[in-house]
Amino acid sequence: DLEYQRINEIKATNAQLILPVNYPKAYDVEDPYETMDISLAQMKHWEMAPSNAAAVSGAGITFAFTAAGLKGGNIIGQVRKAIENGLSEKEALKALTQVPASMLNISDKVGALKSGMMANFLITSGNLFDKETKIHENWVQGNRYEIAPMDVPDYAGIYDLKIGDQPLSLEVKGKAGSQSFTIKVNDSTNVKMKSKIDKEMITLSFKLDKEAKGDTRLSGWIKDKAMKGNGQDADGNWISWSATYKEALKKEEKKEGDKGGSEKKESGENKDVQAEKGELIYPFVAYGWKEKPTQNEILFKNATVWTMEADSVLEKTDVLVKDGKITKIGKDLSSKNATVINAENLHLTPGIIDEHSHIALSGVNEGSQSITAEVRMYDAVDSEDIDIYRHLAGGVTAAQLLHGSANPVGGQSALVKYRWGSNPLDMRIKGADGYIKFALG
Repeated sequence: DLEYQRINEIKATNAQLILPVNYPKAYDVEDPYETMDISLAQMKHWEMAPSNAAAVSGAGITFAFTAAGLKGGNIIGQVRKAIENGLSEKEALKALTQVPASMLNISDKVGALKSGMMANFLITSGNLFDKETKIHENWVQGNRYEIAPMDVPDYAGIYDLKIGDQPLSLEVKGKAGSQSFTIKVNDSTNVKMKSKIDKEMITLSFKLDKEAKGDTRLSGWIKDKAMKGNGQDADGNWISWSATYKEALKKEEKKEGDKGGSEKKESGENKDVQAEKGELIYPFVAYGWKEKPTQNEILFKNATVWTMEADSVLEKTDVLVKDGKITKIGKDLSSKNATVINAENLHLTPGIIDEHSHIALSGVNEGSQSITAEVRMYDAVDSEDIDIYRHLAGGVTAAQLLHGSANPVGGQSALVKYRWGSNPLDMRIKGADGYIKFALG
């Protein structure tokens, strides 16, 4: 789920992707010392990982989703996070159906709803990606598997409840199939009831009096929003009870400052609800650029220039840099397009070249055998290494990244420029000779 960090480079490969949705969980930051071990890159990835699919889709890259590595198996819930972070519902459904079928070369059999295809489909209570949607049935090759019944009665409302000779008010809330029962004793006292409904049978238990030794337990029948039956009170005495529907629940008024709401979202509304996006930085670590730097024309004026040539040191000299190269060195230079930097009392020297370095590598030693001349350090260049930033701060601009000394003949070295924010390929020094590491001591 890191594709968003280098989306242009990935698009250039023309590869189709399989994206996991096991996004990182929020880090525990209660302990201030443990918090110090959490890097900016980790925090930003936690923030931006759910937007990965939207970035891939926006770049026109074909992708499918996978539940690999996902604990609990709730792939729909995780895909919903991708939708909340900018992915369209249409692309989300394609990534779960049509695209994987195409990748497996079975799109003539599955992945769409049309004549001649296998009867593999879901029946849901609403938009598949709405949080409250239930899957009622899963059909596989024409075989019906019931997950949750579709014809669940809705008992929501206010009832006149009578237990023995005691009149009370009963309130039933929630969605059909998972409703809560509450006795309204008065304006300030509510008693929650344990409830179980099995077709037309209902059982209720509760404790009206906190001092009572036991619960009141009721059993009976429920039909057309009418309930009745028998039970035992807290003392074990048999009693009769009934509940008659009185009226619908009153809509709760939204209080000032209340951001919530009890109304169900309309189908398809998820696509309009997007989380605030974090900023991408290059590289994806501390001190990364918000925008990749560009090569500008720069004129340094009146510097002390250490040429490392026959001219040695030149006083009060100008240096013009254009397209990443030194184009002129001399006195009284000018350029209408250049950014001028007053370098008086400052020294310009060639950038330091580190001839033997092991930074900016994801791996240094290949330990499988003693002769590993086929290994290339170019394949292990890590452009996200914070040490690049630190070496640049010390004046190092280029380096030979060497294989380690674990083998008599190690791998081929990589000659790179420390281009902070660039990808590993762009760090390579083009046209550089090839070298290899021998370590016999």
